Amino acid sequence: MTAPQPTPEDIAAWLRDPANREAVAFVLHREARIGAPWLRDLIQRENRIHRRRLT
Repeated sequence: MTAPQPTPEDIAAWLRDPANREAVAFVLHREARIGAPWLRDLIQRENRIHRRRLT
């Protein structure tokens, strides 16, 4: 059984909450190791947004 994928808004809310720092870091590290598509998409989206701001 697969858990539903979090929305970008869910992830942003988790990252903003300082109480979740260690738990978020653990999950992101685990998801990065398995190559989770949602994490790859999030990182690519963030990179595109930040590149637009720099130009």
